[in-house]
Amino acid sequence: MRNVVRAHAGWLLGFLLGAAAPLAAQSQTPAAGAASLRLRVVSDSTGAPLPGVSVQIEGAKKLRTLTDAQGYASLREIPAGWQAIALDMLGFAPLSMSVDFEAGKEMGLQLGLAPEPIVLRALEIRAEVRKRWLTSSGFYERRRTGLGTYMADSALDAVAERVSRLSDMMRGVRGVRVVVDSHGNAHLLSSRGAGSLRGPCSPRVYLDGLPADQVNGRAGDLDGLIFPNDLAAVEVYAGPSEAPPEYGANAPCGVVLLWTKKGK
Repeated sequence: MRNVVRAHAGWLLGFLLGAAAPLAAQSQTPAAGAASLRLRVVSDSTGAPLPGVSVQIEGAKKLRTLTDAQGYASLREIPAGWQAIALDMLGFAPLSMSVDFEAGKEMGLQLGLAPEPIVLRALEIRAEVRKRWLTSSGFYERRRTGLGTYMADSALDAVAERVSRLSDMMRGVRGVRVVVDSHGNAHLLSSRGAGSLRGPCSPRVYLDGLPADQVNGRAGDLDGLIFPNDLAAVEVYAGPSEAPPEYGANAPCGVVLLWTKKGK
């Protein structure tokens, strides 16, 4: 908003948005050839004084000040003639008005600023929803270390929707590979663990924290352990240096941890 005010000899009363009041004359006299300004800024809605309002003569960086606790501000050495006064404060609509300053005279104005709501940019907050069963099993803490390969939540569900066998889910997972024996049974082999003279090196498989062969006696048949859509999380550690101590102490060929939804 821009208002136009012309200054004549003596003090001038400015009117803006219905907020106006005379200011007492100051004893200071502007330097010859220049003018001065004595200003008070109030809230247009309440009439309360506004401290901290930026007051500036546009185009003159040195002619800038802030209103005090009572809403008053003074500027001196203002060039005579038409000058634009700019008022700005957070939470209020900025104001600009043109004033015709007269050389050697001091102008007094009271101006009101209209409140303006502050529009804040929307914040996006992302929170991880943790399953209590996986929290108590230590899954999230181990995943935070980043030592292994992990599947859980929506990523695991997306894979489980596309396959019906655990062997198909494990194909392509870092640290292990899937092989099928002559009987059609799928087995896991470590892609990094130490081998042995007896043959391929298989990682130790745990189901809900227990060795898989103790759960159903079918640890050698990968697809006989559990269906993919019954899993809540999968952890794969390719070698003993990556595996958690409680599972990898006697697992030179790595560890695979399977956590079921029923475990919760």
